[in-house]
Amino acid sequence: MGYLRITLVVIATVVWLYVSLETNRRVTAIQRTVTNAVEAQASCDKVRCDGAARRDATPVAPVPAAMVERRKNVTIYGNTASATLAFTATNVIGVNLLSAVFPRGQYTIDKHNCSLDYLADGEKYHIALEVGDDYNASDIAIALSSGDGPLGVVFMPMVHKFIFTSSTNGNIQFLFKTGEHFMTSMCRELGFPFKDTESASEIRSPGRCDLSGCRFLQLVSKELSHLPARGLIATVPMTKFASGPFNNTQRRLFDPMCMRSCSVSIMEYDVREKLTPYEFNGLWWCMTLEITTLDHPQTYDTLGKTIWDGAPVYCSVGRAEETIRDIPVE
Repeated sequence: MGYLRITLVVIATVVWLYVSLETNRRVTAIQRTVTNAVEAQASCDKVRCDGAARRDATPVAPVPAAMVERRKNVTIYGNTASATLAFTATNVIGVNLLSAVFPRGQYTIDKHNCSLDYLADGEKYHIALEVGDDYNASDIAIALSSGDGPLGVVFMPMVHKFIFTSSTNGNIQFLFKTGEHFMTSMCRELGFPFKDTESASEIRSPGRCDLSGCRFLQLVSKELSHLPARGLIATVPMTKFASGPFNNTQRRLFDPMCMRSCSVSIMEYDVREKLTPYEFNGLWWCMTLEITTLDHPQTYDTLGKTIWDGAPVYCSVGRAEETIRDIPVE
């Protein structure tokens, strides 16, 4: 009986241990399955929320794979020294002059170079030549000698210089810089720098007379005045007719900016080395400007929904000829 009891106790213990181990294994498996299911559900919820956020959010657009330079050519006409282009453009990165035809509208003696102030025998005199285009150096010498005061002028054609004397044999002094009419001084035409001369009984012009007129035109825009070039678009050399096309080696000129208009002033440097409007005297000119913008092509998300649409460029000017070219940025 003792051996039988011991055997039964051992069998019961083994059965209990087996049932306990099997139960623990199944519980662990169920717990692992539940944990995996919870984690999978949480991951799905996160993906769904992120996707919804991407579809609903509009403030920040993803960076597109490529950007596009859009160039619009606008041709304008005028007969004064200023013109304003009315347009709306976003992300403007350049305003270039492609071509131009500027006639030489100024007269040989015009409103900007018709005056001579001088001092003779302690008295101030002023001579104003009549505005016109039929002047040569000899004509100017005769006109100055015929003016008010004792001034006598002789032109030396071999060296294209003038000799100035006084009919009273006294001293004379030219007030090119301090005279009352210094802003319209004709010192450059007479071969003098922009400064007063020394007082002397005879004055010879240090340089040759210059009746060729304006050398260069400066195209300036006030909307671009904050840039390093201070609004300068182009410098155009003047011949009988200044014309293009002009080579533009610099494609991108400044950081993107929004422009509502672009005013262009056609200027020249006067005797004070300051910009002043060029006088066309009613002659018509034309020029073509290239306005370059930086644009994004349309970009789509993985579901095919548009999330960024490149901003269009609008430019409209009366009597304008327009051309658009899309060039991928390198």
